[in-house]
Amino acid sequence: MRIIAGKLKGRRLKSFKGHAIRPTPDRARESLFNIIGDSIIESSFLDLFAGTGAVGIEALSRGASEAVFIESSPSACKLISANTEICGLNIRAHDVESSSIFLIKKEVVPGIRDLERQKKSFDFIFLDPPYREGLYQPVLSLIWKSSILKPDSWTIAEHDSKERLELPEIGLKPFRVARSGDTSFSLFRKETE
Repeated sequence: MRIIAGKLKGRRLKSFKGHAIRPTPDRARESLFNIIGDSIIESSFLDLFAGTGAVGIEALSRGASEAVFIESSPSACKLISANTEICGLNIRAHDVESSSIFLIKKEVVPGIRDLERQKKSFDFIFLDPPYREGLYQPVLSLIWKSSILKPDSWTIAEHDSKERLELPEIGLKPFRVARSGDTSFSLFRKETE
C-alpha cells in the first residue's frame, strides 16, 4: 500500500496482516481522488473508520490543509500513528483545535459528537465502515443532521460494489457513484441553501 500522488507520492504505508481490517485499495483510492480533483487543495478532511489512515494521508499529500482521523481499534490507531510518522506528518491525539492532523481514538458516533461540541466542520467526510454491520444509515444520518458539514461539502461512503447506498428516509441520494473493482464510492453533496 502506498501514497498515489502529491507531495508524499510513493511512500509505502504499513497495513494489517490478515483480513480483520480492509484498507481502501490503491487503485480505488486513486479513482476517488481523481474525482475529487483540485477541490482537495486547502480543504479539511475527516476520515471515519480510518483503519490504516491511508485515505486521510492521501488527502494531505494532495493538498488538504487538515485531516482528522476517527478510529476505535487500538491496533489501527497505532498503525495510523506509524503511517503518519513514515510520511513525516506530526499527528496529535489531543487538542484538536490547534492541530492540522489529529487522531480521535473513539467509536465514530462519540467522535462526531466531540467534533460538534468543538464546532469543527469539514469540506470532505469519508467513511469506510465494515461493509455488512449496518453502520451506513446511522452514521450518514448523524453526519447529515450534524454541524460538522461545511456548506457545499462532500460526504463519501465506500461500500461493496454489489450494494446500492441510498437512504431516502433521511433524504440522502448520491449525486455520483464511482466503481473501482469490488469497491464503490457513493458521493453525497450538502449544498448551500
